[in-house]
Amino acid sequence: MNDLEILREQLRRRFVAVRSSTSLAQTEPALLARLSAARQGLAAPRGRFSDARIAQGVMAFRIAGANTTYPELKYACYGVARPMDWEGRILLAEPRQLELLLATVRTQHGRPRAACCRGLLAAVAGAIDQTASPQQAGLIRLRNFLQEMGETQ
Repeated sequence: MNDLEILREQLRRRFVAVRSSTSLAQTEPALLARLSAARQGLAAPRGRFSDARIAQGVMAFRIAGANTTYPELKYACYGVARPMDWEGRILLAEPRQLELLLATVRTQHGRPRAACCRGLLAAVAGAIDQTASPQQAGLIRLRNFLQEMGETQ
């Protein structure tokens, strides 16, 4: 038996009752709930807060520009204030890219526009460095855009 098999056997003995049909969920549900909560707390963020999805959205926007499809555009909005590429560039600090992003968001209608505005609002709230001069100008532009769109901060 190697170390992994020994550990597996010790865990099975500890968390599985004598009868094989009885598990930790049946013997100690509170412990199982705490273990599940800890596992979820340590897991990487999913959905709109996933760094991988946000990075893909920002890169898709950098490549496709105004032709970016809705899901990638939404994720790019969430990542507008974060360094998401290997060079550490931030869309918020690039006036031309920021204007293109805002113009593309403006062309969206209904739920896609609302989702993009929520992403931009989250980016404003969670901006990493609000004092850097290129980012500060972008934040001001972003706040003005959100006020135009009727989003509040």
